[in-house]
Amino acid sequence: MAGLVFGGRSDCMTIENRGTIEPKDVTAIEFECNKCHTKTVRPLNADLNVPGVCGNCQSQFMVEGQEPNDLRILFNLLIRQANAKQPYTLRFEIKDLGKKNE
Repeated sequence: MAGLVFGGRSDCMTIENRGTIEPKDVTAIEFECNKCHTKTVRPLNADLNVPGVCGNCQSQFMVEGQEPNDLRILFNLLIRQANAKQPYTLRFEIKDLGKKNE
């Protein structure tokens, strides 16, 4: 049986699974030390303190001279967007979140 054609397109359908989150879905930020793999989780709020060193092995998280301002800007953006009434919905696509386990 031949497929139907609408406006030059066949009736084939593509299904795509994607994983997205909205800023309001982010409730905490996790920092993991690359040296000892200790994790620290900080709630996402206006008082978020970006750690400068690992709480376990004291490895420096921030390169000397680098300020955590970029992280604070990102965190503040997430907080503002989560609480804002915008005429749009902002979503972040998360790599491999929508893929099925094989």
